[in-house]
Amino acid sequence: MPTTVELTSLGFAVAVVSRSTAAPPLSPTSGQKYIIPLGATGAWASKTNQVAHYLLTGWQYYQPVRGAYTLVLDEDTNVQYDGTEWRALSNEARRPAYIASEAISALRVVRASAVGHVVYARHPEDESKYPLGITINAASANGLVNVATAGELSDSSWSWTPGAPVLLGANGTLTQTAPSTYTVQVAAALTATTIVVRINPPIITAA
Repeated sequence: MPTTVELTSLGFAVAVVSRSTAAPPLSPTSGQKYIIPLGATGAWASKTNQVAHYLLTGWQYYQPVRGAYTLVLDEDTNVQYDGTEWRALSNEARRPAYIASEAISALRVVRASAVGHVVYARHPEDESKYPLGITINAASANGLVNVATAGELSDSSWSWTPGAPVLLGANGTLTQTAPSTYTVQVAAALTATTIVVRINPPIITAA
């Protein structure tokens, strides 16, 4: 039977297909996720704001906690749950501050820890497949670090190939060289020194 579990992390970076689809799709793909809107019908009735996750056995439901966020693919918009509804994030809100569970450098990819703090997204660990964003500043353990979850970032030391994806590398580094096991695009290079942060779902390239 479908179950509802609490989404306990401060954030989750797995994208959802839509937040406006009112009826469960007739032929969903396993792994797809939707934010259930007000007025949903069928199996989604009375589950407003929950995240519906389709698996081969049926729908699984997640109750978001305040602060949970995700990317809505059909809007290309990051949204965050404020405890009442999902709201689109402004540019300023896309650089929220988190507590660092370890010493973290600037311009590195991080993920949410089990307690909602941030740690490096360490490729190829499984948890690194779902990064939170890219750090704006450095922070010591238990310090505050701002994380860009969308929008532009620039650094004069970068030398990217414009138009090419920017990927998660080892220990949260940024790279344009695809790893051998799976790739996670975290940004796209706008110019040699500017990227646009955009967290995409992982692409598995090897068993």
